[in-house]
Amino acid sequence: MTPRFMKRIDRQSEILRGLFGEPQFDPPPYPASQGSRTASMASSQYESMRFPAPPGYSRASATGSTIGIEQLSVPLDSLILVTGANSLLGMHIVDKLLEHGYRVRGAVRNTEKAIKTSKFFEQRHGLGRYHAAQVTNMATQGAFDVVMQHCVGVVHVASVTTLSSDPNEVITPSIAGAINALEAAAKEDCVRRFVYCSSVTAAVSPNRIATSEVTSESWNMLDFDDAWAPPPYEQRRPAAVHASAKMQTEAAMWRWYARRKPGFVLNTVLPATLFGHILDPAHGLPPSISLLDSLHDSRNTEFPPPYAVDVEDAALLHVAAIMISDVKDQRIFAASPQYKAQSMIQLLRALDPRQGIWSSLQHNNRDAAVLLEVDKAEELLRRLGREGWTDWQGSVGGS
Repeated sequence: MTPRFMKRIDRQSEILRGLFGEPQFDPPPYPASQGSRTASMASSQYESMRFPAPPGYSRASATGSTIGIEQLSVPLDSLILVTGANSLLGMHIVDKLLEHGYRVRGAVRNTEKAIKTSKFFEQRHGLGRYHAAQVTNMATQGAFDVVMQHCVGVVHVASVTTLSSDPNEVITPSIAGAINALEAAAKEDCVRRFVYCSSVTAAVSPNRIATSEVTSESWNMLDFDDAWAPPPYEQRRPAAVHASAKMQTEAAMWRWYARRKPGFVLNTVLPATLFGHILDPAHGLPPSISLLDSLHDSRNTEFPPPYAVDVEDAALLHVAAIMISDVKDQRIFAASPQYKAQSMIQLLRALDPRQGIWSSLQHNNRDAAVLLEVDKAEELLRRLGREGWTDWQGSVGGS
């Protein structure tokens, strides 16, 4: 008898066949050792659509540290495409890339976001270092073909942000968008690095009830089962659907990478819950900061997962995955050392000691997953000039 999860994957594969001609993912794989890669061919049909040099372009000196990097995989002043450039993490990634001396093309969904991000980064880094491009629907085949032109690196942050409980509305377009980005990158022989912003929930569910050891070979099948349970799609499901979207999208990308063997290196970064300061408060509160806000006024009493990361640390790890030559074919866990639930409660009460606030906040008593590879990520931060992880108390205070 065919396992239930295989039947679900078969149904999704049929949808993707219509978009790309063949199934694009299987049950979660881990990338096998990559041998020699063949260089990809640039598509001539896009020659007439090349982007001109950014207006007012001027070469800027790098302010970010490369002290621990012997050789760069992507030369400074190269053009990097960042999708989802207006998100909390996307903006920090753009900021850190610009600090390190790269130029950035930010892909956003609409004109308003393009104008806002362009104005923000022009004021922060000067004219010509950042420009925005609009990608209205990343799930449309060929969505990234034009914005990919001339790019040497790619950081794919864009995701389906709806809180839908229907996995068909979240997971399928997430996979399609990622495969679109990979296909567009494969058409450009100048692309050397591709980084996908995954999530620690792609590897482990925050809802598991037993301690587990998590490595690069771990995949979150618990939330996969919950996300694809038969209708009705209850309101409790969005977290599982989001986690499964990250897991299935990352798995699909590694499968594509193993089959296609493109001319670029693929790395993925798996951030935990993001805390830290918001670069541009005009963009509103992102989900992780909204979580603290909802705890503050007792709209939510469920304690967040016991692993988190400062948003600047997470952004720097994406930069490391782009620029450090010996970081290849890796899953990088962006999660600082676990915090104790009671310590978090004490900190939140100290930050706002008004009587009654946090009174209903309780630890959910779930055991924490043990993320065994976070030390490797911390070493990457040191190679970029940091002392290590930002302490979680400072990140929460900055939120």
